[in-house]
Amino acid sequence: MKDAEIHGKDSTGNIRPIRVGTDGKIGIGTGGIARTTNPAAVADGADATPSFDKVGRQLVWPFQVRDLIATASASLSTGTETTLLAAGATGVFHDLLEITASNNSTVAQVVSIRDATAAGVVRTITAEPNKSVSMTFPVPVIQNTAAAIWTVDMDDVTGTTVTIDALFIKNV
Repeated sequence: MKDAEIHGKDSTGNIRPIRVGTDGKIGIGTGGIARTTNPAAVADGADATPSFDKVGRQLVWPFQVRDLIATASASLSTGTETTLLAAGATGVFHDLLEITASNNSTVAQVVSIRDATAAGVVRTITAEPNKSVSMTFPVPVIQNTAAAIWTVDMDDVTGTTVTIDALFIKNV
């Protein structure tokens, strides 16, 4: 295929990459942007610049560039709501991709997961006795409020510690 068939020419005759706008219109643009942070939202009908990671791989939902992935860990033993992941920047949502619960006791424990302090429970995970259990979500569990913390909680059980580990992606 000729270069002109893959690319377009701008008004000065220079060959430029093809761009696709948010309205689905195809035009000639400057190409994509390598992302290490989320872009600002574009207005309806405006062109959206394609996003790529640092080595040129196009970003496609649900994955993010590694700079926009967050891990979190918390230990529960007192029956008190505990921060799993601190709040993000203004306008940033942390969407849950995976969570693991490790239980050191001989009794199963149900862990409540919330996407903001004292918010409603968005998921629960049962930590089996003396085991680890993981939940991976094919579609991320979306955080309902931007710049909020994620918390975990369980009943207060003497001599029991449940460790929670989680993986999040940052979205706007």
